[in-house]
Amino acid sequence: MFADLTEIRAGVKSRAAFSAEEMFRRLSVVRELMNEQGLDALLLTQAPSIAYYSNLVPTSVQQPTLLILTPERSVTLSPISEGGHAYRYSFGDSLVYRDAAHLFGTLRRLIPSVRQIGIESWDFSSALEAGLREVLPQLKHLHPLEQQLLALRTRRSVEEVQLLRRVAALGRLGYDTFTQALSDGLAEYTLAEVTRGAMLDEAAIYYPHLEISDISVLVQSGNNTDGRFNPPGARWIQPGDILNLCCLPALAGYRLHSARTFFLGYCEDEQLRLWDINCAAHRRAVELVAPGIKPADVSAELDTLYRRFDLSNQGTRDYLQLFGECALASGSEFAQRPLEAGMVLTLTTELLLPDTSLGGVGYREVSQLLVTENGCELLTDLPLGAASNRIATIQGSAGRDSRYGVESFG
Repeated sequence: MFADLTEIRAGVKSRAAFSAEEMFRRLSVVRELMNEQGLDALLLTQAPSIAYYSNLVPTSVQQPTLLILTPERSVTLSPISEGGHAYRYSFGDSLVYRDAAHLFGTLRRLIPSVRQIGIESWDFSSALEAGLREVLPQLKHLHPLEQQLLALRTRRSVEEVQLLRRVAALGRLGYDTFTQALSDGLAEYTLAEVTRGAMLDEAAIYYPHLEISDISVLVQSGNNTDGRFNPPGARWIQPGDILNLCCLPALAGYRLHSARTFFLGYCEDEQLRLWDINCAAHRRAVELVAPGIKPADVSAELDTLYRRFDLSNQGTRDYLQLFGECALASGSEFAQRPLEAGMVLTLTTELLLPDTSLGGVGYREVSQLLVTENGCELLTDLPLGAASNRIATIQGSAGRDSRYGVESFG
């Protein structure tokens, strides 16, 4: 079909993360959207969209990977530096390009007579638009469809939820590995690498056919906990340290985010009080999430809880976000949208206080929730709070009961 174009067929097709029936269902639904909008083609540039409709997780950071959808075809277009990677992982056809001229020449051959193209405009570069208009002089309009495309991915399928549960299991392995390895005298980066290595090894054994390179771990201690994604450094862990573990397990581009606060050995009374308050807010949010509830309503109740302890201006107030779509699914529009069964959410509660203040610095709890018919399911159900996450430096030294129980904040 594409004899005049460049295709690299290296190796054999990898087993996809999802069944052919699931992939055909997705393509059928998005083609219905194209038909409703009167589009001749859809040009996707964002990694989540490309992965969702083609199974390919783009790897190039310098040159774009595109997915071209027409009523009859599905074609990934990747830089030649990726070799046969796209062929092995793409559901549908795959082509490669050498440079910008070859890219636009290939697009001209694939969609020579299109007049109406749907795009993800917030990430659509002016250079890409100019190149399209040069090689497709008959092109009339580029239609931004990011919100419509987001809506199609809002409710996760049965197969997606099954995959997310497998990803969550990797995260639990990371948590267990971290708690077993944590001790004073280890550097942040050492703990991060040990934890990540355990998840990578597990993924490589059980899911050798899936992309696993996105698996990552952040470990922060002391004042390095003041940023949500601060990289681990060379600082050595010390008794009495506050720590954050951020586990980011991933399979086939589906990456979950879970984070927990820890203390090594002991924590002061004020630290324990702040930690308990933040965990209470987290548990309360889990209780509130259900179909029909608006994220804004959850935020209002958590704001009230924090204000009771004069903590109204500390940390994030963007508590709920739609999984995998943070750039599109935050802000007032999502906050006022009633939740639906099948949505997967990221729940974040955190307190950030200067390291010079009593009880500083960063307390952070992050979980992934699946909205069910009657409430929600914790996909990343990691132990929360002082009862589990205060780790002894000497056998038997941990476990002091919290004097600020969750029941105090109900």
